[in-house]
Amino acid sequence: MTRTLAVATAALVLALVAARPAHAQAPGTIGVSAPADPDAPPPVLDHYIAVGGGVGAYNQLLLAGAQVDAGLRIPGSPIWLHGTVGAGSAAWLFDSGNGSFSRATAGFEAHGCLLRNTFCVFGGADLGIFHAAYTGTDSYSSGGMDVVDSSRLVAVPRAGFDVGSQTMRFRWTLDVPLDLGGADPSGGAVVAIAVAHRW
Repeated sequence: MTRTLAVATAALVLALVAARPAHAQAPGTIGVSAPADPDAPPPVLDHYIAVGGGVGAYNQLLLAGAQVDAGLRIPGSPIWLHGTVGAGSAAWLFDSGNGSFSRATAGFEAHGCLLRNTFCVFGGADLGIFHAAYTGTDSYSSGGMDVVDSSRLVAVPRAGFDVGSQTMRFRWTLDVPLDLGGADPSGGAVVAIAVAHRW
């Protein structure tokens, strides 16, 4: 699963880099930028990648880990394609043991910004896989073994905001993974903080 997440992360980054437009310069010109016009509209930035971490709970487990988000705007639209990969540790409250989790999801999100893109809000939903594994001993009551090992299809409603310059942002996100089917469907919530680069 760790190798799969590494491959998925690399694929997200390569896809965004490949989609980055080339800026051609006319022959014989010198690469000097013109002074910025304070009344001009802010530039349209169509890509982002965000690296950070989050904490939360899912399927009765407490989670803490790292995640990478990436987005690509649909041309001429406020709608973005979005993807997340993440992994970290998992623990059961009042248990003595160890565990891990991983996730890979993709979907859509909409952005809206104020103050020349200084403050932006976003919301959307993803679909993907959430895997959790845990083995431990219940130290609070019976002393029995608690075992979790499941990979589940999840829908992930998500919302958040970011602030910063046109290219560098601080980003806060709330994800709510919800199981789709299964004998004992469950859900959770993950709060993440990240540093994002837009271009």
